[in-house]
Amino acid sequence: MIAVLLFIVTYYKFRQVKLLRIKLKQEEKIKQLKAESHLRILDATLDGKEAHRKLVAVALHDNVSALLSSGSIHIQASINQYKAKVPLELLKAQKIVELASKEVRDLSHTLHSSVLHKFGLPFAIKDIPEMYSNSQIKIHTDLDSDNRYSMTFENKVYNIVQELINNVMKHSEAQNAVILLKEDSATLKIVITDDGKGFDPEKRRNQDGIGINQIEARVFMLKGIMNIDSEIGGGTRIEINLPILNTTKLLNPDLPVL
Repeated sequence: MIAVLLFIVTYYKFRQVKLLRIKLKQEEKIKQLKAESHLRILDATLDGKEAHRKLVAVALHDNVSALLSSGSIHIQASINQYKAKVPLELLKAQKIVELASKEVRDLSHTLHSSVLHKFGLPFAIKDIPEMYSNSQIKIHTDLDSDNRYSMTFENKVYNIVQELINNVMKHSEAQNAVILLKEDSATLKIVITDDGKGFDPEKRRNQDGIGINQIEARVFMLKGIMNIDSEIGGGTRIEINLPILNTTKLLNPDLPVL
């Protein structure tokens, strides 16, 4: 009788442990699905933002720039009519229109890189130093690939690099930053390094990690791996490895993606 009772108690405990393990596994799977769903939603949101940025950039380039160019032509025509001294106000108006035209071009390029879609990812990354470098920080590039990829892949990778450089500009206090792009064994490697003040990756993620989380979402959706190596006073190195799939490669690399 005692043996039977012991068997029943043992079996009951075994069943409890087994059910608990099943429950824990189910909870872990639910957490994973929630995390993946959150990243997918974030990635879709970023895609929507990119489409909106493209629309604004096209509107600025095609409409506002055209109007400013027309205004500049009319001002120059008015200046040419003066045989004597040209009114100072007219010359000032000409400079203002020229400055506004440059600002619109720069803003359009920041919102949506035309170089990226005409010539590809490597050329667009080569264009970043001219766009971002200033008296406080110099951006450098080290590119070991000039291959073309699908438009979707290039957009996502360029946005990742752009966001990382924005973080460097805003937070690092660095004097130099380097963008490395290399294709090796069906993997695209992106490395961003800077000689800035560095940071604690976990604290940054918990305090204001929206930018980092967005980048991690992009990398996750591209089935890649991202590693952050940084410490206070020691600069920062961020490495991202993305698999190059059959759908990633551009079928005809000689043709630009317009």
